[in-house]
Amino acid sequence: GDDAALLDRDQTFSAALVALGEAAVALGDRAHLDTLLAHLEPLSGRWSWTGSCTLGPVDTTLAGLVALTGDLDRACVLGHAAADAARRLGAPRFEASARDRLQELEVRRPR
Repeated sequence: GDDAALLDRDQTFSAALVALGEAAVALGDRAHLDTLLAHLEPLSGRWSWTGSCTLGPVDTTLAGLVALTGDLDRACVLGHAAADAARRLGAPRFEASARDRLQELEVRRPR
């Protein structure tokens, strides 16, 4: 089944997915990876919103989730996209978060 079916499809949906995605990344939990990717990948290039608050670029979270699949090259592309989006919007906190994620990925990526 769809593990995200329990989430309301309202203004909090993308933020809930990002929060769950970040928890999965922090824990290295692959149990719900397919569901999270299926719902977040169509939101790539967008920002997560919960009403009038954002949790930042969806691509920051996607970068971490994609890294769990082992595709570090694609994860880095998403991380750069998130950092660039935050820079263009003038959101230094979210740019820093994306750059932190990128730094974690670059350490793990083979040279």
